[in-house]
Amino acid sequence: MSILKISIVVLVITGLTIAGIYYTGSKKEGFVLKTEIRINGSVRGNETVAEIENINAHFEPYSKIGLPKMSGLDAPGVMVVAIHKTQMIGQWTSVPYKGTGIYNITIGLTTNPNPGDIVRVDVRVVDKKGNNLAIQNKEVRYE
Repeated sequence: MSILKISIVVLVITGLTIAGIYYTGSKKEGFVLKTEIRINGSVRGNETVAEIENINAHFEPYSKIGLPKMSGLDAPGVMVVAIHKTQMIGQWTSVPYKGTGIYNITIGLTTNPNPGDIVRVDVRVVDKKGNNLAIQNKEVRYE
């Protein structure tokens, strides 16, 4: 066999292996919790003010290959976590806090509750030192 034929065979096998791994991984679906948080507040020099006006949250199916990964927490920031039966079912997730506005945060769930279970969404706004400025939670039914 020539080197060209061997190279083509290796390339095809590698491509099929990668496609197979992606296909089987993409079929493993989980859920994410999508949140929309409306905050009234401001950041002025050393003073940060915040009031959580509204929390909307819902679950969406998502391929586990593409689930959001934990990153560093922002301060000042808007932080969110999902709690089920006193246990966190996802990591704390945050976005930078910049004052009044709508903040969209997606939480990748590490475990899925049973249909009909209640999940508590805890939201915190923290200043640059990590001190709580506003705390609110909302219960969402897992369907």
